[in-house]
Amino acid sequence: MRARAIVSRRVRFVGVGLTAAATLLVILACQETDLSTFPSEEMPDFLIVDAAHELGNADFFFLPPLVPSPEGHPEFDPGAFDASLSPVVEICELTEVEPDVLECVEGQPEVAYSMASGLGSEVIRMCDTDVDQYYLVNWHTDESDLDPTKTYRIQVFVAEKRLGYADVDVVLSGKELKNVDTDQYIALKDGRTLPIKFRIQEGALRWVDENGGTAIGDDGAWTLEVPPGVLASDVQITATRMANPPPATNLLPGTAWSFGPEGQTFEPEAYLTISYGSHTQYPRLHKLADGEWVPVEGSVADLEAGTVTGPVTSFSEWAVLEGQLILTVGIQGGPGVVWVEGGEPSDPCGMGYGPPCHLGVDYEEPPLDVTLTAEAPGDDVQFEEWSEPGDGQTCGELPSCTVVMDADKEVVAFFSMPGVIELSETSASFTQPFGDRPDPASGSLLKEARIR
Repeated sequence: MRARAIVSRRVRFVGVGLTAAATLLVILACQETDLSTFPSEEMPDFLIVDAAHELGNADFFFLPPLVPSPEGHPEFDPGAFDASLSPVVEICELTEVEPDVLECVEGQPEVAYSMASGLGSEVIRMCDTDVDQYYLVNWHTDESDLDPTKTYRIQVFVAEKRLGYADVDVVLSGKELKNVDTDQYIALKDGRTLPIKFRIQEGALRWVDENGGTAIGDDGAWTLEVPPGVLASDVQITATRMANPPPATNLLPGTAWSFGPEGQTFEPEAYLTISYGSHTQYPRLHKLADGEWVPVEGSVADLEAGTVTGPVTSFSEWAVLEGQLILTVGIQGGPGVVWVEGGEPSDPCGMGYGPPCHLGVDYEEPPLDVTLTAEAPGDDVQFEEWSEPGDGQTCGELPSCTVVMDADKEVVAFFSMPGVIELSETSASFTQPFGDRPDPASGSLLKEARIR
């Protein structure tokens, strides 16, 4: 079984990249702290969360002196170190939220480090040489007001995604180190320096599991938010930007992606966000179906952030198209057909009691007109009227309805069909058959009135 990603949605420090003086920084970063300040006893096989331990992200490793070297572990890839990230290390006090379940105390962490700032001017450094590849920050515990009666948690984040953590039991003396439950905690003597050293491999930000989580694309080009219970097992999300996507007039460059694993489904749904960059009118998330880009119902744009988010139930190809308004057409009361002219497609929008149609219409100035024509499929069905599309537009009882697409619109065609009246000595009942309509379950609507 693949290791699982651990995710947090708390607000984190925002890290920054390395400066132009890369050579000097690499030299300084790869000079580790004198480890004589760390307890000299043999390190125990304590429980932590990373690739080499239970439930850990398969592309994240803690490194010595916290743990034995993970080289040789099946997931350890010497050529996959990701030096492009800006991790954040947070250290929080733990509290027992339920028996044997520890979580961080609400509020700001006790200590936080990024690549730009940290306690006592200490920052996270990155070492990327032919010999070593890791991130490192030294926690000088004498600069923290630690309580030896408390337990603390070291957590590593990238872009708000928690990659791993390790719990620390603080003691006052070397003698007390021997009393620490080393199967659960890292033993740390208060006042000493703890080098927090870790390795992040390419793909670490793309793991999600049955507990939910967020997979993040390179440079935040996309994110996939998976609620708890949607997946049955661990999945590493893959994404490839499409070099030659099917053409569309309003396709925004660089927003077409092919996601995997192929055939992956989400029950009930996950939420995909794609960044499109600069401001545009009415951007929409679209899915590729039968070679055509189809608008996704429930797509929501954040114009300030330059992103579009929509629900996904399976993996396919996805993109952002601009200038698309959504015309929703529904049918109620009886089976009927609505023909569409001026939108896509120019064919029947529905038959009977199926779900509403959602049609993409280009946004233009002046706005486009879309003509809807209601048609009763037989002599026993009659078209009655249209609902009002909004913004003062009315269509009334005529079969043809022209909708001005200056915004998203929704319109319903109402049909009726005959029923049967049955009389008894004390009551009269009216039964109207509904054909394929799934509700009510009996396939009919019964109205009864008492006779006086």
